[in-house]
Amino acid sequence: MDALPHTGTMTAIEATEEEITPHLDDTVSIAAINGPRSIVVSGDNTAKIAAHFAHRKTKQLAVSHAFHSHHMDAMLDDFRTVARTLTYSAPQIPIVSTVAVDSDLTDPEYWVTQVRSAVRFHHAVVELETRGVTTYIELGPDGVLTAQAQQSAEGTFTAALRRGRDETTTTLTALGTAYVHGRPVTVAQGNLVDLPTYAFQHERYWLVPTGGGNATELGLGESGHPLLGGLLRLADGESTVLTGRLSPSSWLADHKVRGTVVVPGTALVDMALHAGELAGHSTLDELVIEAPMLLTEAVQVQVKVIDDAVTIHSRTDNDWTLHATGTLSSTPATPQEFAWPPAGTPLDVDELYVTLTQRGLEYGPVFQGLTHAWRDGEVLYAEVQVPENGFGIHPALLDAALHPAAGTADSLALPFSWNGVTLHTREAGTIRVRLAPDDGNGLSLHAIDENGTPVLTIDRLLTRPVGAELTPPIDGLFEVAWPQITPNTRTTDHTLIEVPTGNIHDVTEHTLTTLQ
Repeated sequence: MDALPHTGTMTAIEATEEEITPHLDDTVSIAAINGPRSIVVSGDNTAKIAAHFAHRKTKQLAVSHAFHSHHMDAMLDDFRTVARTLTYSAPQIPIVSTVAVDSDLTDPEYWVTQVRSAVRFHHAVVELETRGVTTYIELGPDGVLTAQAQQSAEGTFTAALRRGRDETTTTLTALGTAYVHGRPVTVAQGNLVDLPTYAFQHERYWLVPTGGGNATELGLGESGHPLLGGLLRLADGESTVLTGRLSPSSWLADHKVRGTVVVPGTALVDMALHAGELAGHSTLDELVIEAPMLLTEAVQVQVKVIDDAVTIHSRTDNDWTLHATGTLSSTPATPQEFAWPPAGTPLDVDELYVTLTQRGLEYGPVFQGLTHAWRDGEVLYAEVQVPENGFGIHPALLDAALHPAAGTADSLALPFSWNGVTLHTREAGTIRVRLAPDDGNGLSLHAIDENGTPVLTIDRLLTRPVGAELTPPIDGLFEVAWPQITPNTRTTDHTLIEVPTGNIHDVTEHTLTTLQ
């Protein structure tokens, strides 16, 4: 699948299968039926179907391909060839398929069908209930299916694992839940065996620091940040350094400016906030982006905090580039409450992304998190969703929150100055945003979650236009330079300056003004 072109989209829509079917064609099909009113469509452009259900909840999924659609057809023959080389055995416990109720799982063609056909999860759960099933335990990394299954059947639902929770406690709780609902629980007892006398064969799939040894041996700690893996607290007790490595093959590749992968300024803000938090600061008073961080190749990143100052550098070889400087404090910005849903005129999100693309901002699925937007005079509102994965504020979430302002601006501009940034709630996956102009030429941003709890406050955000070329780096600041001056040929011409009478201070001031 990964060899296929990264094309197409997938969108989750709150609707029934009967409501969706009239809007399907050869380019878009149903990829999954997760509940009686929970459908996922997949294909060339799922936004056109989502537009028919704008009054309901819709969400474009962050995926690399349009799975379970005609976009998979090009790999089916190769997949079938591999499937036919495997040995199959009949299942020893009953299985209900999400493709068909009566299926021969030992037929390689069944697994080819799984790739291409819609996942009818809702129908499978209904079939289980028909067969008398009343207790459901999800075996997976989280409880996503547990929540979906409760839309389709009555009974007891529990998950063996939950993201962010202790595995042993969660598994035993699931077994305990089944037990108190009348299901006997038997834990198999295995036999102890001797370990082999030779070292286990293994391969490393992570980077080993130059010179050998692991991070702990080199004095590095865990930073707790998805992009910055290493933490070093210097011996002076005043400096904290975080390091990481960013690759253009990561999800950051979904953020392009005029064809070049650029690390979004929101990622630099999140790095600075995280580094500041580790150093005991809660607020990013100011962060000025002095040069964009381009990902034409993998770069090493370094975030350093000394007292209340923060800097962000990167390098691809021995030369470091300064990307941002800022100051930190422990005085939080004041959050602002606002009503939801907002008043104002709804904006066409699809049309907005078309406008951004035409201007040179090319957003992949990860960064297309804007689901709804409104304009009320000069004030903009937005609802944004992205997957949760350990960021204080996900860079794609914050970037998408600014898309209404970028899409309604007169020209292409990127954020470069952030003031009064305070993260009130960590790891929000859905936020509601209010963007309002300030007394100057900046914007303020206030974000809340679905319960109205403050998530993020930005007192002031400034943007600057992107030049005709993104490289060399955008430079809106002065620099120190020593140009060589060639004296002009001396001339005999003279200029007479008339100086009025008065005290010496007045004469000097007037003379300097005239010379200028």
